[in-house]
Amino acid sequence: MSAAEDQSNQEPEAQDTKDVSNSEKNSKQDDGEWDGTERRSKDRPWSDVENKNDGEVLSDEEREALSSNVEELTDDAGVITYDFYSPAHINKSSLPALSIINEKIIELMNEGFENLLQREVEVTASDIEISRYGDFIHSLPTLTDTSIIHISKIDAQALVCIDGALIEIVMDSFFGGEGKLSDANEKQAFTGTEINLSNRILEMFLLANRDSWEKTEPLEFQFVQRELQPKLINLLGETDLIVICQFKVSLDDEASFIRMAYPYKALEPIKHSLRSMVPEKNGEEDAQWK
Repeated sequence: MSAAEDQSNQEPEAQDTKDVSNSEKNSKQDDGEWDGTERRSKDRPWSDVENKNDGEVLSDEEREALSSNVEELTDDAGVITYDFYSPAHINKSSLPALSIINEKIIELMNEGFENLLQREVEVTASDIEISRYGDFIHSLPTLTDTSIIHISKIDAQALVCIDGALIEIVMDSFFGGEGKLSDANEKQAFTGTEINLSNRILEMFLLANRDSWEKTEPLEFQFVQRELQPKLINLLGETDLIVICQFKVSLDDEASFIRMAYPYKALEPIKHSLRSMVPEKNGEEDAQWK
């Protein structure tokens, strides 16, 4: 047999071996097996990314180039910085329950003021707010009767702030007047009579809070001390968060406020009780969105 004939007989055999090899590879791919190289694309050099800068996707120079103009862009374009610590980004799931409690406080305060002044008084609640402690303290009126309150069970302290304007309105009505503010401006201090009347308002407010919280959590509100200059109270750090419940007391055309400020962290131990007060949405309301 010639050499040409031997080569001719060996070529089909080599071709059969190649077909078998390809068949085995295809079989492995069909079975989900992958050797890590066959399916890689030249356009996606993953191996280069893995080995680049010891596992870092971007080098220090690249990161600096990307961030070098951030401040300038923020100033010129007016881009708002996204602050994760901002009160706007805090979980507010407990606030609806506090609104329900505030409604009960309103009822009791209306009754208390009407008994005290023997006239119709309207008490309403503003939307509950979350703010930084420093921002809240510096936003209070110059003349404010501020009391530190201890809340049992959660073992926390809160603030009750009674505006000086409210004390003046209530005192004028209490002694037979129409409940008007005086023309005097920049009043610097409370009189002894005003302090006594403020004590009665505070006692009424704390009792209303206790009774309103009773079915949710049996909390007791106890007076600790008074401070007529709120900016001197170091109850929390400047950036600590507080929950503010604001109540507006209106006598005819005059109105002013009582504010209750809870430390945000103080409500954490009872957040489950607060959430259980809020009814879940029924299926019909969800169906409307569908």
